[in-house]
Amino acid sequence: MSQTALLPQFSSIDLTTVESILDHLIAKNRAIISRLGKSESSQWDLVMLPLIEANDALDRFWSPISHLNCVSDSTTLRALYQACHQKLVAFNTEVAQNEALFHTFERASNAPGFARLSISQQQSLLHALRDFHLSGVDLTADNKKTFRKLQETLVNLQTKFSQNILDATSYWYLHVVDSKDLIGLPESVIRQARSKAMEESLSGWVFTLQASSYIPFMQHASSRVLRQKILDTRQQLASLLGYKQYADLALQTRMVEILTKFWAFLMNCCGIPNQ
Repeated sequence: MSQTALLPQFSSIDLTTVESILDHLIAKNRAIISRLGKSESSQWDLVMLPLIEANDALDRFWSPISHLNCVSDSTTLRALYQACHQKLVAFNTEVAQNEALFHTFERASNAPGFARLSISQQQSLLHALRDFHLSGVDLTADNKKTFRKLQETLVNLQTKFSQNILDATSYWYLHVVDSKDLIGLPESVIRQARSKAMEESLSGWVFTLQASSYIPFMQHASSRVLRQKILDTRQQLASLLGYKQYADLALQTRMVEILTKFWAFLMNCCGIPNQ
């Protein structure tokens, strides 16, 4: 099989079938999990591997949908994504609070054969046990229910936050009418800007705050005035949302959410003492 064949075929995605396919995959995975929860085996390939393969099948289906939601925003896709994402989060929490499955994994981690597993196999099992605890497998029934409700609320808030950022980012654009302001830009970027202008029924070229438009413009455009205008606009967006600077806003959806921690991490990666 060629490497190209392994890539997602976005053009073949039918939004009308996404939710039903997801429901089918979740039901299939739920059956596998039920079987694993009743298993008496402590062998990694009979306990951990089936779950890894089931999760991989689900991830391979959902990842292109999630990516499409980020790059091809629409009202229809938003509603579909939110409905499906809620189902996924609920299912993942259900799995992570499954005591029978937890005990199966726990038994496998305590079995004599655990020491003979590879490091990656041991870690996959230990991380799974960690995730059970972090998802409330040890909680009482009432507290598990509370945990699930909090998870649902958090997902809704995070999704809404991401949509608000996307709306704010998509709202602003830079309309360029003088070709001199395009000096230094690659032809592909200019063509993209021209196409965007035509979409907006404008002459000239249009640049947005989307990464595919913003980054090349900031890297290659010779016009310092226009680059500063884009930076100023990003700052206004951040201020509007209550952030001191745009970097603070951008980091809200990153692993390192605080700017000072980001700089410390970056300096450490570069081998530069953090001051």
